Amino acid sequence: MLRTAIDQVMASASGPTVIALAHVGALAWAVLRRGGMTPVLVLNVAMAAGILAYNGQGIGRAVDNEDWGLLALVAFAPVNLLCSGAALFGVRVPRLVVWTGFGADLVLSLLLVAFMFLFKIDRLI
Repeated sequence: MLRTAIDQVMASASGPTVIALAHVGALAWAVLRRGGMTPVLVLNVAMAAGILAYNGQGIGRAVDNEDWGLLALVAFAPVNLLCSGAALFGVRVPRLVVWTGFGADLVLSLLLVAFMFLFKIDRLI
């Protein structure tokens, strides 16, 4: 059920665009407010939870098919979720860890938006 909802959000161009704009907004917030990292942490937790919810059932297939990209993404997500979630609740987490997770999410969301707008698949042979 959750996978279907994520598919519907990501099917239109507006879903990934909103995600990318939210990352840019959180980055601007953190830079301009100097230390106000709450939006960054919330986005890290939301993205990691979404990645795990979407790909959680397919981990066995990814291992069988040796899909290292998906496995790396799924391995990265719980680390990002735990570190950012802990930082949200006041646990001291190195800023480099939080910013690395945020940077990876930002780059992936921008690449997805670029892919959606630049590549059109009209038919499959």
